[in-house]
Amino acid sequence: MLSARRRAEAAVALADRELSGALPRLADEAAALATADAASRSLVHRAWGHALLHGGRADRAVVELRAAARFAVQACDPSLEASARTKLAFALHLAGRLKAALHQVNLAVTGGPDEVDRVRALGTRALILRESGAFGDALADLNTAVRVLRRLDDQLGLQRVLINRGILRVDTGDHAGALTDLTEAERLARLLERPAAVALIASNLGYAASRAGDVPRALAEYDRAEVMFRANHLQLCGLLMDRAELLTRTGLDDEAFAVAQVALSAARDEGRPLRVPEARLLVAQAAGTLGRHVAARDQARRARTTFESQGRTTWAAAAALAVAQASVALGGHPRRGSLQDHAEVLATAGWRAEAVEAFLLLARLSGGATRAAALRRAVRVAGRGPVLVRARAWYARALLATDPGAARALVRRGLRQLDEHLAGVGADELRAGLAR
Repeated sequence: MLSARRRAEAAVALADRELSGALPRLADEAAALATADAASRSLVHRAWGHALLHGGRADRAVVELRAAARFAVQACDPSLEASARTKLAFALHLAGRLKAALHQVNLAVTGGPDEVDRVRALGTRALILRESGAFGDALADLNTAVRVLRRLDDQLGLQRVLINRGILRVDTGDHAGALTDLTEAERLARLLERPAAVALIASNLGYAASRAGDVPRALAEYDRAEVMFRANHLQLCGLLMDRAELLTRTGLDDEAFAVAQVALSAARDEGRPLRVPEARLLVAQAAGTLGRHVAARDQARRARTTFESQGRTTWAAAAALAVAQASVALGGHPRRGSLQDHAEVLATAGWRAEAVEAFLLLARLSGGATRAAALRRAVRVAGRGPVLVRARAWYARALLATDPGAARALVRRGLRQLDEHLAGVGADELRAGLAR
């Protein structure tokens, strides 16, 4: 018969391999080891919490992971404690409790007895910092983690951290770096025979391609990911949200609105409090493109309130932009000072598409020097983005022009850039949406 410790370690491996599919067996193991030593109980509760997270039950996962940390303290095992606190921090982050998450992960970073414990905690802390808008600090943590994991030849740890750094690089506009990280992460996941991880990486590659303006590749990656998500019983809300965002930006408005609504329902059903306001913002953006401005304003306001309560400054600025856009469409007059602040927050965070739209809206509402300054900021921000964003830079330049002939020439430059992009898109439906 296996010892309690070996059974608990097997439970950890099972949870990592099968995720939420292992929940019934993990519940049985936790019950079977209820009178075992504290270290074994810490391991099995950590495994159970891990599987609960992937089953969309973040609040229940927090309970099990607190138990894992408590048993690790009783066992006087700093390594077990650091691992449990790192996983607990991740659960709190998914539950939208970012301050509590940061507290737990800082305890893991400072209390981990060796480099592996500390570097895993750094990877989780970077996720929390990213959600809080501290992109520079998050990238510093991830760079340290990658460097240490390469030296230690920890392939599993490296695969996980490369995913996180790839996503962060997408958010900050480093599309080439993101592609490099995610491609290496997929190679490692396949080498380690982790099909669920391969599925998640495919969805992230779709997100990276989407942000880089490569629409056909993004849709292909999302299609590939969805097949694997369903095969591995993974939560779909994040994948649906990424698809809805892409459909919105490519002009497929009716599809985008439908997918965004499904994503919002999935975020609720899957117990993802961080994703609910993000999905709500997508619904608002899609409603706005369809001319449903009252619905867009109301959904964006609700999203902004939640983002602010979660301490997510960049997301709150994006929601505020959606509120302002809907208000203008309804004949309102948003405060220009606030809109400029939101635009700068978005630009600083590397959210180029959103920042450009905020500066263009500010220019539309302003005159004189304020208008010109907003248009120049739009040009600078858009000029380093993907092709669909760069086209908006030519539009801003045209608005700055004082000579009608020069303005026409600038608009033609933007249209030529879009035409060249459309020529590389194979599907007729995509070409039609992008043309709009």
